[in-house]
Amino acid sequence: MPSARQSKAMAVLDDNDQEREHGYTCRSVPSKWKESDTVPARAWLPVLRPGLHEHATHLGEGGRGAGLFIILKTSSKYPWLMLSDATGYSGGYHYMLKVIPKSPDFIVRFTLDIKQGGGAKSQFYLMDIGSCWKNNGKPCNGDVTTDVTRYSEMIINPGIDSWCNPTSLASCPPYHTLPNGTRVHRTDKENFPYKAYHIYCSPGNAEYPEEPYNFCDPYSNPQPQEILQILPHPVWGEYGYPTKKGEGWIGDPRTWKLDVGRLSQALYFYQDPGCPPADRYWSSVNLGTEIYMDENQVAEWSVRDFDIIVPNEGHGLRSRNY
Repeated sequence: MPSARQSKAMAVLDDNDQEREHGYTCRSVPSKWKESDTVPARAWLPVLRPGLHEHATHLGEGGRGAGLFIILKTSSKYPWLMLSDATGYSGGYHYMLKVIPKSPDFIVRFTLDIKQGGGAKSQFYLMDIGSCWKNNGKPCNGDVTTDVTRYSEMIINPGIDSWCNPTSLASCPPYHTLPNGTRVHRTDKENFPYKAYHIYCSPGNAEYPEEPYNFCDPYSNPQPQEILQILPHPVWGEYGYPTKKGEGWIGDPRTWKLDVGRLSQALYFYQDPGCPPADRYWSSVNLGTEIYMDENQVAEWSVRDFDIIVPNEGHGLRSRNY
């Protein structure tokens, strides 16, 4: 007899037994924090894949029309949760990505319908991509002292504002690149699109970060990380991303065709001066939400027809359905 979880996807962490039962992965806080009950653990629930997890509901038979319906709920014990529909490597886990997309040549297409947003502290990611390369541009090789995990995330919760502004330059990337390749420095108050960025932080092992700067936290990743979070803004319209707050949010289901490859090539990521630019392979391509330190919140959404379109050996783009 079908269980309730087969008809409605639930991701609710209540105790360690439930974590083990459903295969969730939880990142514990640093030991120096464990003495305080005011900073609980963050739990990261990776991919929802039909047939792999009880809390995922398959909406189709594969290919076009396939999809997932997800509910994520925080609690007093787990007020910080992240759940993503993922392909590739995310948090060290492999999720069915057969071809690793490379900037600037890939497009991501899907249909997203958000029913509940997860509250004021829900950073719902329309697109969340992750990669890894060293500050000298070389590929990661497992050395956690020099490997750097790089993330870019588009947040579409209209309640999330920009922390990047002319009086907080450390929260902005050093420059913004226009589609024609022109770079606009963050000190250019007339032309830099401050409201297009939520926050930027540099990898903790960067030797030459441009001042002022903020290093990313060293606790939520076993190696240095770099995070660039962007917000709906007209500068992203060129790439198919939302251009104003509220687009694609609750009550506005949409089919998106995002030029993730071209945008990810244009975004700023730190490298040591004088080093050749890294090849940007994105081994993690996700969407979903992260609810930060907010108890008893519910996020609910569905995803259909998730495609990554990649070059086909010099003969244009081909669609890969995941």
